[in-house]
Amino acid sequence: MASLRIMLAIAAKCKWPVYGDDVSQAFLYAERPKDKPMWCSYPAGHRKQGHCLRLHKMIYGLKDSPIEFFKLVRAHMTDPNGQGFEQSKTDRCLFIKKVLKTSKGPSVGANYRPTTTTASDGVLDDKYHYCFVRVHVDDFLIAGDPHLVADMRTRLRKRFAVTGEVAHMHYGLDIDRTDTTVALSARPYLARKLTELGLDKVPMYNTPMSPHTNLPNQAGRSVQ
Repeated sequence: MASLRIMLAIAAKCKWPVYGDDVSQAFLYAERPKDKPMWCSYPAGHRKQGHCLRLHKMIYGLKDSPIEFFKLVRAHMTDPNGQGFEQSKTDRCLFIKKVLKTSKGPSVGANYRPTTTTASDGVLDDKYHYCFVRVHVDDFLIAGDPHLVADMRTRLRKRFAVTGEVAHMHYGLDIDRTDTTVALSARPYLARKLTELGLDKVPMYNTPMSPHTNLPNQAGRSVQ
C-alpha cells in the first residue's frame, strides 16, 4: 500500500492522469511449466475412453496461475527491447521507467533511452521523464509522463487483450481525483461487505471512546 500511496501522491503533485488497465482472461496467456505437467478429463459430451487432456496453459482455479501470469508480465515489462521498465527492489509489483529528457521531449519507440532506476530515488530528477506501473494480478495502475504512458499502454495492448480508462478503482479501493489531490476510499467496499453479511440495516453508532485517548502501559489483571 505504501507504493500505491506514493505513486498517487507523485501523480497528484505532477498533475498526471492515472489510468487503470485490465487484462482479459489473463491467466490463459501463461504457459504451464513443463516440469509441472497437469492432466484433466475431457469436457462432458467429448470424452474418449482411455484418453485425457494435458494442459498447456494456466487456467483459473489453479493455485499457481497468478504467479505464472505475473512472471509473464514481469518479462514483458522488463524487456529492454520492449517496455524497458525496471522492477522495484522494494515492491515487486511496482515497475518504473525513466527516460532522459531531450529538447524535443521524450522519444517514443526505438529511440527511447531507458535508464536504470530504483524505487528509493526519493525526489524525482527533473532531467528525466517518468512512468510508474503498479500491477495487482491482472490490473495495471499507470501514471507518468503522458508520452511514456501512451507508449506503455500501446505496447501492453499489442501483447494482451486489454480494457481500460482513467482509473476510478484499484485493489478494491475507490480513487477520487481532483486537479491537485488523489483520495483513496474503502467506503464502497465496506458497504458491499456489510450487505453480504446482512449488517447494512444495523443502526450506526459513534465510536464509544475518544480517538485521542492515550492508554497507559501498565500491569493489570489478566483476562481469562
